[in-house]
Amino acid sequence: MPKQFSLQPVLNYRHRIVESLEIALAQLLAAEQMLKVAIQKLHLAEQDLFGTLAQRQIGILDMMTINQLRAQIRGVQLQITALSRQLNDLQPQITAKRQEVVLAQQAKETLEKLKARERERWLAEEARREAAERDDIYIAQAYQKSQQ
Repeated sequence: MPKQFSLQPVLNYRHRIVESLEIALAQLLAAEQMLKVAIQKLHLAEQDLFGTLAQRQIGILDMMTINQLRAQIRGVQLQITALSRQLNDLQPQITAKRQEVVLAQQAKETLEKLKARERERWLAEEARREAAERDDIYIAQAYQKSQQ
């Protein structure tokens, strides 16, 4: 049975770091997706308002209704602009978090490689010891047979 990897606590810590960074990245990506959906819905609402405005501008004009529709369109456009800014502000955060995840994963993989090498060394040493014990047993048996 191989001894425990000497850096196992560090490997466990790095694993937890990677997991927490992946969770944070997933949260950022979810926020990005929510913003994109909200912007898309606002664009649809804007198109509907433009269609309604076009209909109201045909025939007898009701300026009060037309002004209200224009005000609603401006409000929707302001919301789209605000959400687009939020989305643009989120992009560098997502890029930075992805980079953090990659670096943390690389650090974790380095320790996993060290752990694998240590296990391989232990297995090689164990095989060498077993071969030496077999040799000793065969030598002892050959010596006993020669003494008989």
